Amino acid sequence: SETARMFDPLGWLTPVTMRAKILIQSAWLRKLDWDTPLPAADALAWRTMLSQLPRLNEIRISRWLGSDDPESRVELHGFADASERGYAAVVYLRSSTERGTTLHLLNAKGKVAPLKPVSLLRLELCAAALLTNLVFHTRTLLSLSSAPVFLWSDSKVTLHWIHGHASRWKTYVANRVSQIQERLPEARWRHVPGKDNPADCASRGVLPSDLVGHLLWWTGPSWLREDEARWPSDDGALPDADLPEQRTVASLAAAVEVASESDFLLRFSSLHRLLRVTAWCLRWRRPGIRRTRDSIRTALSLEPHEIEDALLRWVRVTQTLHFHSELTALGKGRALPPRSPLTRLNPFLDGSGVMQVGKRLKHAILSHDERHPIIIPPGSKLTHLLVHSCHRRSLHGGVQLTLGLLRQRVWIPRGRAVVKRTIHRCVVCARWRAVAPQPLMGNLPRARLTPARPFLRTGVDYADSILIRTSRGRGRRASKGFISVFVCLSTKAVHLEAVTDYTAEAFLAAF
Repeated sequence: SETARMFDPLGWLTPVTMRAKILIQSAWLRKLDWDTPLPAADALAWRTMLSQLPRLNEIRISRWLGSDDPESRVELHGFADASERGYAAVVYLRSSTERGTTLHLLNAKGKVAPLKPVSLLRLELCAAALLTNLVFHTRTLLSLSSAPVFLWSDSKVTLHWIHGHASRWKTYVANRVSQIQERLPEARWRHVPGKDNPADCASRGVLPSDLVGHLLWWTGPSWLREDEARWPSDDGALPDADLPEQRTVASLAAAVEVASESDFLLRFSSLHRLLRVTAWCLRWRRPGIRRTRDSIRTALSLEPHEIEDALLRWVRVTQTLHFHSELTALGKGRALPPRSPLTRLNPFLDGSGVMQVGKRLKHAILSHDERHPIIIPPGSKLTHLLVHSCHRRSLHGGVQLTLGLLRQRVWIPRGRAVVKRTIHRCVVCARWRAVAPQPLMGNLPRARLTPARPFLRTGVDYADSILIRTSRGRGRRASKGFISVFVCLSTKAVHLEAVTDYTAEAFLAAF
């Protein structure tokens, strides 16, 4: 309660309040009850600090900063430091005129170290992040957005972390470095010796009697009143090998032979043309064929088995290109690779060396191609031609119809996505899927939008013809009549009247 009674919104008494917070945290770490007395060392430290609290009334702080003087050059200087028990940050305003240079304590903030053990280097980085937030808010409140910002730390490792890219460090450091660089990208971080760091007393805590006469805390380092040339300079960069929290980078070089589709296959946009050209090429390179003029005239048509041989040849080429490891394993009687996408299909090689689906439909009343469809990869040119051919054979059917027709002969992994993509690119289907544009309607007349009593403004139209009897009785003939429809333009109320004919007199009689 005594700690909470100290009203210190700007953090001028941070060294004292930090000492009290450290004592409170020490009591909580020992898991003491409210009525349990403190250990002797902590009790003595608390009584000593409590007895010296009245001395804080001796502190006097100048209220004039000189930031509104048009002749002064204003700078913001912040210091950060950490200890094993806490970390703190303090901000000063440096005002330079022809009469001299003055330093004014603006605000400060301190936090105790977390209960989970954290390395001192990480606490130094937390102090730097705390200082960045403190300077950012201070500059905003005092409207000093154009003032130069100098931030100081006595940890060289922290400075190298901040000067490096966030991606170089591990997650904990990278997050705080990224926050620091984004909050104050124009700030200049510099190294300060530990003995000249005013935030040192705030990170460890001091007694009130020591704070009253602590010139380093109230007035800052003496060299800040001198020219910038006399300020402490960096002692050089640390080697990368000495920097902790670096993200390990592994470089792997692998030579990969990328197989590509056959140029001959890529020339064709139709499966029918591809198979016929291939069949003709296979016929004329077959040994023993007579290439005379008469034989050419008599062999002007291809046999069905030649078209089938051409298809199986391209299937073997495509499977070798995309499923080389699977074909090698099956050819040697081994199991498929563990990460093969064909494992659950239980594939096997038929007599012609084509890989087909095994599954459990051996005894089904289906054709051999339906029970054991040929496996083709989803991303090959041959697959695109097969899907396009089945889509045209189904008269540009939908996904389910095209996929069903396709699976009567071949099986494509992720076949539904492949078929859907092919149909989406079909020009004929895209033309039929087109939606006719809706014409823009004109503005409604004023009578439709103005409130009025019913039927003050009315729309009139005739409905279809009806048969009307003018009198009752058997043998009376019905005459042709019409229905006049009166619609109120304001309320949409409808009134119907019978009209005998299309003449003006009959229409006026409806009134």
